[in-house]
Parts: sequence; C-alpha cells; structure tokens
Amino acid sequence: MSDEKSFFGKIGGVITSSHKDEEIERLNNLLNDYQKKLAESDDMISKLNDEVNSYKSSLDEANTSIGELKALLSDKDDRIDCLNKENVGLDSKCSQLEARLSSLEDELSTAKTDLLAYNKLKHEIEDSHMEDSTKYKSRIKQLNDELLILKTDVLAYDKLHRAMQFID
Repeated sequence: MSDEKSFFGKIGGVITSSHKDEEIERLNNLLNDYQKKLAESDDMISKLNDEVNSYKSSLDEANTSIGELKALLSDKDDRIDCLNKENVGLDSKCSQLEARLSSLEDELSTAKTDLLAYNKLKHEIEDSHMEDSTKYKSRIKQLNDELLILKTDVLAYDKLHRAMQFID
C-alpha cells in the first residue's frame, strides 16, 4: 500500500477516473491528429508523383516533336536547295520552321529544368515525409505507451478503491 501511495504521490496525488478519461481522450485526439497529418503528407506525395509523371509525358511528347521537326527541317533544307532558284518564299518558311524548332528546344530545355526541379522537390518532400513519418510514428508509440500507463494507473486506482471499500 505504501508503494501505491508513493506512486500516486508521484503523479500529483490520487487521480480520479474522469481525469484519466480526459487524459486518454486528449491523447487519442492527439493520436488522431498525427494520423491525419500523415495521411495528408501521403496525399501530397501522390499528387506530386502525378504531376512529375505528367511532366515526363510532356517531355516525351516534346522530344518526339523535336525529332519529327528535325527530320522535317532536314527534308526542307534539301528541297530548298533544289527550288531556291525558283522560289525565294521557301526561305521564309524555313526560317519559321527553324524558329519553331528553336522555340521547341527552348521549351524542352525549360521542361527538363522544371522536371529536375520537381524531382528535387519530390525528393525533398519524400525526405520530409520520411522524417515526419518517423516523428509521427515515434509520437504515436509514445502516446500509446502513455495511454497504456494511464490504463494501468486506472486499474491500480480501481483496485485500491475497491480494497479501500472492502476494508471500510
């Protein structure tokens, strides 16, 4: 019995069942909050993965367009050599195609830069998610341990209370 008194003295005197219930409810709410934050992080990573995949698809399409335009430009250059004497207007068309090719190459370069930035961001978010996940899991374990201690305290209190009633 002296062990029980010193135990309850360490935690601030006799704790009522309602206080423990409130603490358990608070810890359960905190646990739920951490689990929601973890789910939100997972959703964010999923959305970023979708966005990265979209950029990869756009990059593939741009590469295909550039290859097609380069082949087209090569054909046009050969034809221009043959028709240059007859039609000066083809020079203008060639310039437009070269400008378009240059524009697409610029877009491709920008897309590659964006893709690298998004991949870097994705890795940073994944790293952050891993850190957060580890913290949340650790906190969840800590809360579960605290919850177990509180439940044990409630049981000990109930035993003590029943024993005290039995003695009376």
